[in-house]
Amino acid sequence: MNEQKRKSLRQAVAFLDRAITLVESVGDLEQDAIDNMPESFQMSERYERMESAVDFLSDAAERLEEAKEYIQSALA
Repeated sequence: MNEQKRKSLRQAVAFLDRAITLVESVGDLEQDAIDNMPESFQMSERYERMESAVDFLSDAAERLEEAKEYIQSALA
């Protein structure tokens, strides 16, 4: 692999790092919102959607991390 291709892959890793940070940040904010919801809302449809969103965001961050690791392995 030439240096130009490696440079492109390093940029991809940097983009993935930023994406991971953003996804985790939104997930944390959503989890904080859930944690601060009044108890009377905890069995509502909105609460369940918020919990699902946090789970999906966590899964997305994990998969982005996996993609980053694959690219880093290709660079090695």
